[in-house]
Amino acid sequence: MKYKASNSGLFAQAVKVIGGTQTIKSGAKDVPIETKEKLSPERLEHFKERGVTFSTGTKRSRAETAKIKKLENAVTDAEKALEAVEGSGDDEAHDAALDALSEAEKALEEATG
Repeated sequence: MKYKASNSGLFAQAVKVIGGTQTIKSGAKDVPIETKEKLSPERLEHFKERGVTFSTGTKRSRAETAKIKKLENAVTDAEKALEAVEGSGDDEAHDAALDALSEAEKALEEATG
C-alpha cells in the first residue's frame, strides 16, 4: 500500500516497508513509503501518538478538481457540437467536431489517470 508520511513529532520514527524499514525524520512531510499491507488502525494510532500521520494521496486539490470539471464540460460541449453537425452534410464541420471531441476526451483521460 502506498502512503505519504509526515512527522510532526520530536523524534524520527521507523516504519516497516517492503524490503525493511524506512525512517521518517522529525519535521518530514509527504515522504513516499510503500508497505506490504494496509496499515492497521492500531498501527496508525501508534504512529499518530508519536506525531506521524499517513495519507494515501488520493484526495485531489481544489485546483485539480476544478480542472477535471472543466475538462468534463469540454467533453460535453464537444459531444453537443458533434450532435449538432451530424446529418448536416458538412463533412468538414463534422470532422472538426469529431477531432475536438477526441482531444477533449484525451485531455480528460490524462487528467484523471
